[in-house]
Amino acid sequence: MNKNNSISDILKKGWNEFLYFLKKGGWFCFLMFFLDLGTKLGMNAYFGNPVSPLHSNIDIIPGVLYLTLTYNTGAAYGSGANMGPWMRILFACVSFIAGVVIIYFLAKYFKKLSGWKRYAIYLILAGDWGNFIDRAFYWNYGVIDWIGVGNSSWPSFFQYVCNWADVCLTIGAVILVLAFIIEWAVEEKKQKQAVDEAMNKSKVGEVGSSYAVAEQMMEEEEQKAAKEKKSEAEVETKTEERTLSDVLRSDESIYKEDKTEDKTNVEEEKKEDNGEFSSLSDFLKGEK
Repeated sequence: MNKNNSISDILKKGWNEFLYFLKKGGWFCFLMFFLDLGTKLGMNAYFGNPVSPLHSNIDIIPGVLYLTLTYNTGAAYGSGANMGPWMRILFACVSFIAGVVIIYFLAKYFKKLSGWKRYAIYLILAGDWGNFIDRAFYWNYGVIDWIGVGNSSWPSFFQYVCNWADVCLTIGAVILVLAFIIEWAVEEKKQKQAVDEAMNKSKVGEVGSSYAVAEQMMEEEEQKAAKEKKSEAEVETKTEERTLSDVLRSDESIYKEDKTEDKTNVEEEKKEDNGEFSSLSDFLKGEK
């Protein structure tokens, strides 16, 4: 029972994840994949054998774009087409391994990827598996290419035949690179803004601290001036007290001197009086 329940839970969880994948654009990946397969089968049925086609090429833009049919045994855009069967095996293995790696990457980082990155990976995944199907199941033919670009007057590098899978691979790769570049540029801009804000805050802090230091210095100067004024006032007060005390002392000494002089005068007067009295008494005694 527990084993059956665990299997059912795993299947239910997988189904929910698949529905979430479709909801977030996974349907677009399947659409591109089946569009590639459908166009290949349709062009193969319309033109028949590329050696002796049933119909001639169809011009979409004369001299630039046309529809045709070729079997490519190499890589994308016909590269490596004449390198033997071992190259076809190599390309098939590379397509399979790349497809598995892309699916693993998409499953692991699906929720962290932006919309542009997800749709770019959808295109790459659809193109990779589309060409892998041709290499694995159309071994006698190779990859079916039907989109022709250029003409004989163009340089050989710009003349090629591809399919919808190649278009998906190219567009997806370009979008993915652009998405990474844009994301990197946005992150660099955010980091630069953060650094600028930090620098501005530090400058404001330095200015604030300098103002604080200036205010502290002014307060210290004011306190120093107040102390000097206070000390000067104390000196003046002490000087006045000393002057007043000196005056009082001088007055007291003068008073004492005057008092001593008065006392001396009184004593001298007493002595004179006594002398006069003694002389009078002596005179009276002589008269007697």
